[in-house]
This record gives sequence, C-alpha cells and structure tokens, in this order.
Amino acid sequence: MISVLIWITTGIVAYLCYKTFNIEQEKLENGKYDIYGFGIVAISLIGMYVLRTVLTDRIDLQVIFILISIVINGIGIMFMTKQFVYDYHHNKLPPFHRK
Repeated sequence: MISVLIWITTGIVAYLCYKTFNIEQEKLENGKYDIYGFGIVAISLIGMYVLRTVLTDRIDLQVIFILISIVINGIGIMFMTKQFVYDYHHNKLPPFHRK
C-alpha cells in the first residue's frame, strides 16, 4: 500500500513538473532528455537501495531520503515523458516513423 502511494505521488510530481517546466527545443530535437531522465531515475533508485542497506537503523534519514527521491524521480520521469511526447508528435519513434 505504501509503495502504491509513493508511485502515485511520484506521478503527481511528474505531472506537475510536466505542466510547469519549459524545456529547451534544441535538446528535445537531439533527444537529450531521455538520457537525462533515465540517469536521474537510475541514480535516485541506486541511492535509495544503498541508503536502505547502509542505514537500516536510521528510519528518520530513510524517510527524508524517500521524500527527496519522490521529487527527483518525478523530475526524471517528466524528462522522459516530455521527450516521448515530442518524439511521438514529430514522428521520430521507430514504429511511427514515416518514410
């Protein structure tokens, strides 16, 4: 139940970031935001795993890091979503690529 709540909150953060942040057009055209988003999410998840294994007795630090990780994952998911929507609308995805 808690993990579902965490992912719903991450989705809400990603949606709010998607609606409010302006993204540079050149980076969208070059496909840079996929790399940025995946890197941010991967580093955040690896950091959460390391924190859970190292600080098993410090619940307060784990809660703080989980809250920070929710926001960071939301931003990373927002980057990947912006890139996907841009690629979809400009027919740059392989299944939708026009010849």
